Amino acid sequence: MALADKRALPPLAAVALVCVGAMVAPLDTAVNVAFPTIVESFGVAPREILWVVLAFVFTQSVASLFFGRLGDLYGHRRMFMLGMLASAIANAALALAPSYGWLIGLRALQGAAAGMAMACAPALVSAASAPEQRGRFLALYASAISAALAIGPVVGGLLIASLGWPGVFLFRAPIALVVLMLVPSILAPPVQRYGTHAPSSRPKIAWQSFLTRRFVLLQCSSVAIQGAVFAIMLWVPFALARWSEFPVTAAGLVIAIFPAGSLAASLWLARGAARSATWVLPGQWFAVAGLAGSAWSVPFESPVLLALTLSVAGAGLGVFQVGYQQQTLESVPADNRGLAGSLINVTRLLGIVVGVIGLSAVGDRLGVAGALAFSAGMLAIWALFFKVALRS
Repeated sequence: MALADKRALPPLAAVALVCVGAMVAPLDTAVNVAFPTIVESFGVAPREILWVVLAFVFTQSVASLFFGRLGDLYGHRRMFMLGMLASAIANAALALAPSYGWLIGLRALQGAAAGMAMACAPALVSAASAPEQRGRFLALYASAISAALAIGPVVGGLLIASLGWPGVFLFRAPIALVVLMLVPSILAPPVQRYGTHAPSSRPKIAWQSFLTRRFVLLQCSSVAIQGAVFAIMLWVPFALARWSEFPVTAAGLVIAIFPAGSLAASLWLARGAARSATWVLPGQWFAVAGLAGSAWSVPFESPVLLALTLSVAGAGLGVFQVGYQQQTLESVPADNRGLAGSLINVTRLLGIVVGVIGLSAVGDRLGVAGALAFSAGMLAIWALFFKVALRS
């Protein structure tokens, strides 16, 4: 039994190691800073950059659902380790991509690897914590993801200046390999091995938990807020690239303020995680305010003003994520949390897909400020609907 494994780490150390592994995927924000450089290096139109995003998030979405369920059946730790191995291979290969076509194809592989790991990470965190610690540890997990999102643009700007665009992929390969080597020390949840000897013991999907009105509205809210705030990661890098004499390293720092706001909000909620579930709706309104403020500030070409408004949007996303993750995982039975964890990842990625497809056209027509304002308006409409639908 896994519970008797003397190599197991204390709960907090186990959660920390899972968080580091899960950070490999959200460190992909380093790639956003490289968008202008990738476009220039491969000689493609700026609009074509959407395939760099879509190839990654689409395969990650599909892989999350598939491997989240496999994690419930055969062990979350096993799927997580496979994800780390595949991530190391994909990131190393991406740094050597000889053409734009190869880059897109390898991004798909990278997305599948990320989905494999991210689908099972929340379940591993949940299994490592006692019920009274779960909210706090999930808040720490959300903080780690936000930290990776914040670190990515900063590291990306530095690596682009020294190594070019391949650097934004290459640096993640050794991180994944180190986590892979350390994961066997994690306390794995006791998982029944399913096969021909115990066909009746397979955990069934508790559809009644996944199909409640509140659960469905929560998932739709995640799609809505993730799609809206992705306007920042998609279009702000291009706005900063057009600012006169504004270096790429400084651009990375400005963009990092957005996920840094998420990190600060997540850490704040971690101190009182029992109340974090109530922040789902306020988080959406904070994000609306931040997006609207960013739309207003872009034309002034003031990095301080833009950073301030981006931090508000990030804080909104941060408090939303903690409450959303806690409610999602606590709404389903323990043996369905791999699937629930994959939904957390899938809704985030689906929101990004919706944002990329919708906001690419909006940004082309209305510019960066217009895309940000449009996103704020759409999210405000959804937040109003969410509030009314929960009460009806």
